[in-house]
Amino acid sequence: MFSAMRNLVEQTDSAWQYRVFCRGTYRGPRLGSLFRRIRVVARPMLAFGAATGWLDRLRRVLARSRLLLSHDSWIANCQWADRPLLSALYDVERVNAIVVFTVDPEFALWVARLAHVFSRTQIPHIVVVTPEDQADPETVSDLNWLHATMLRDSSLLASATRRARVMPSDATRRQRNKATRPILFDQASPLSFLDLATHPYQLTSSTEPVCWTDWISPDRSRAGRVRDVVLFIRPDWMSCGSGTTFASLADYFRANDTLVLDVGIWPYPVPFTAAHRDAKIAEQQQRIRSALYMSLRRSNSLLHLLRLLCHTPWFWPTNIVNQALLYNALAAKPKLLRTVLQRAQVTHIYLNHYFTYLFAKEFIGGRKFFLDTHDIQSIRFVQHTKVNALTGHSDEFRRLLGHEIRILQRAERLGFVSLDEMAMVAQEIAPEQMDFIIALPPVKPCAPRAVATPRRLLIVASNNASNQCNIRWFVDQVWPKVLAAFPTGPRSEPAHLRPHVIVCGGIADAFRGNRYPGIRFHGIVEDLERYYELSDIVLLPVIMGAGVVIKTIEAVLYERPVVATRYALRGLPSEIVDAVGYVADSDEFAGAIVRMLQSSAAREQQVRRVRIAAKLLHNEQFYRRLARSMAKVRIAAAEVPTGRGSVG
Repeated sequence: MFSAMRNLVEQTDSAWQYRVFCRGTYRGPRLGSLFRRIRVVARPMLAFGAATGWLDRLRRVLARSRLLLSHDSWIANCQWADRPLLSALYDVERVNAIVVFTVDPEFALWVARLAHVFSRTQIPHIVVVTPEDQADPETVSDLNWLHATMLRDSSLLASATRRARVMPSDATRRQRNKATRPILFDQASPLSFLDLATHPYQLTSSTEPVCWTDWISPDRSRAGRVRDVVLFIRPDWMSCGSGTTFASLADYFRANDTLVLDVGIWPYPVPFTAAHRDAKIAEQQQRIRSALYMSLRRSNSLLHLLRLLCHTPWFWPTNIVNQALLYNALAAKPKLLRTVLQRAQVTHIYLNHYFTYLFAKEFIGGRKFFLDTHDIQSIRFVQHTKVNALTGHSDEFRRLLGHEIRILQRAERLGFVSLDEMAMVAQEIAPEQMDFIIALPPVKPCAPRAVATPRRLLIVASNNASNQCNIRWFVDQVWPKVLAAFPTGPRSEPAHLRPHVIVCGGIADAFRGNRYPGIRFHGIVEDLERYYELSDIVLLPVIMGAGVVIKTIEAVLYERPVVATRYALRGLPSEIVDAVGYVADSDEFAGAIVRMLQSSAAREQQVRRVRIAAKLLHNEQFYRRLARSMAKVRIAAAEVPTGRGSVG
């Protein structure tokens, strides 16, 4: 670092100031003794909450006394050692260039994202110096999208043992097990970044030295910032239909020159463990890939509770709707979150589910916002016989719906995934304020295939109360009738060749220990597309729920033959419902399964119907509707540069 910094300083303007941020303790020669304009900032690589001195020990004591927020109640995709760097990026408008020396391109991407988030119109020169020549394909694509200059470092190429001593991040370890893609370097040949007078070259003298003025000179034009920055506040669910929606929205935002600040709320006082923290961040970064991610659990801080009481008079928790608001508003609000959201150049605020509103109220601050209802939660409260915590009884649906609508009316624009639920609130909310929007997942249709032996049926379900009722109905009332049509015995099929059902998703936790003939619970799987490809029929045994069934949308887009109840198609346009078709009861459901398993013509006919439904779904142009709604809630007052697209 000393040699690289000396080389950089000697080649650049003598009036510049420099800050060096290190992951870990800097142990090189004192830079300040030679260059008074350099300031080194370094912190040991310790996890959040680790004792780094008497101040941190005092913080832990106060957290146990409920006077301060505990670090165990929240996580972020920001290491403790990176906090000084994050603070410096708040003032990125005053920075001419950011040079990242790293063996982990994922870390460089994190820096590049935040440089855009805190910039107004133009970003500093971002130069990434790495010895690696391969990286995750999405990382390579995003670094190019964010206008990062990529230079290959020759200094570490000849010393594998030296590089092995550099501790890689968890993201780097994961990427080594995935497919990679060549990094697109801005100069084809590797460069040397060391100063010959202070560090011996590790390669031959033929290696070309870097010329810093070619890359970070003030005379070089700067790139424009990404067009939009979306503050995305949602329940912290990923392994369910909502998680599929969040991932689909993230893909849409990235494709339209938008970075996301992702805030997930989990309103239960369950502290994070180190293993859970890493797994949670890895899952989010793989599926949403936000600039900053924070997962927040219920805080037991008394100061946080007192701050919340300033807002609760408008939402007294006398009913289940407002109680859900309060539970989620109790999620931790660390200083890091408040500071980031204060400094970030946010252009849109996107709330998912009404019950995130009270938590987000102080961050909204009177600005316009978009509220994705996802579904009317009052329907779920009634279906699941949710009990009022104060009275010990359920609340009347009309009363719950009225309280929920009062919150929905605070949004500038509303998104519904169900036409039925839009009609339900149409008398209270102006039609021009609402839109029918389903975030279609970017799936490719499965190729046609012959029926396998044994025949495979697929159910996908997350673990919630509605899906538990749905699966119990299927295994108790439908599946025994299907098995009766395929008896075993000397003159029948062997037992191992009878049709079987594979159930994917978190619903496996609810049925752990139960055994049903021909049904296997696989739990959450990494590659769900493979299970769709191997399935002969996709089953949608839905008799309860609200909103639209995301797995119905997914099955239709995969263009697999489906057997669905009418409830599985709720909220969709009538032409799509008619195209897919549905069954009325358990007898018809079982009969449709048997018919398609025994007749290739029946199965092919259903495939044709599903293809028509998939085409009708795409013709709805949901994302165009979302773009119109987001244009109505733009809140940035500063000029926004032209990008490769826009979310509004």
